[in-house]
Amino acid sequence: EIRRLRRCMNDLVGLLALPAIWSGGDSFQIARTLLDALAGMLSLDLVYIRVKDPSGERDIEMARFAEDRESAAGPSEVGEALDGLLGENPRLWPLSARIALGGDDLSIVPLGLGMNGEIGMIVAGAARSNFPEQTEMLLLGVASNQAAIGLQEARLLNEQRRLADNLDQQVGQGGDHSAATLLASSPARVTKVRAAGRWLGKSRRKWPPRLSRRSRAQVATSRAAASTGP
Repeated sequence: EIRRLRRCMNDLVGLLALPAIWSGGDSFQIARTLLDALAGMLSLDLVYIRVKDPSGERDIEMARFAEDRESAAGPSEVGEALDGLLGENPRLWPLSARIALGGDDLSIVPLGLGMNGEIGMIVAGAARSNFPEQTEMLLLGVASNQAAIGLQEARLLNEQRRLADNLDQQVGQGGDHSAATLLASSPARVTKVRAAGRWLGKSRRKWPPRLSRRSRAQVATSRAAASTGP
């Protein structure tokens, strides 16, 4: 038990270090880094990640099955199966559910990214009967929170770059390139950038929102047990 708790603490530290790895990266890089991290930390048979495109175009979808569980299902097929099971409203998703995928009956944990799943989703799955354990729920909650903040930062950075590109184009065309004129010409985009900035500020000041009071107590208990164990 002490060894398991120590491993949980090490994995938790690894998850909290992810922002330093994907800092300045785009949504694809963040999703890929998270997929690799979860697949390496937890004994999962499936990891699925979807990142919604804020413009409403093509979403980013990634899926990875365990090496000993080959599946012909691609990310889009996995996403369709999950949508059919879970529905569109993350607030109504169960903490865990079972689904048949790739010839296996998996227990899955779906987690929305963002306050209302507006950024995307993460789904972790395993065939073992004891999935998810408490420590796995803790790690998945931290992972979803870190990913939501990182993806929102990537969106904010992308919007800032677009505004800067617009300003450069106006300068190159010899038009009115004052900052006030540029901001007035794109009120919706500026409002989106400012709202994203406020959301990020609140998220950084709070403990990860996916962690309940019980989860925070588990972290404290794990720390105490890991420090006093043999």
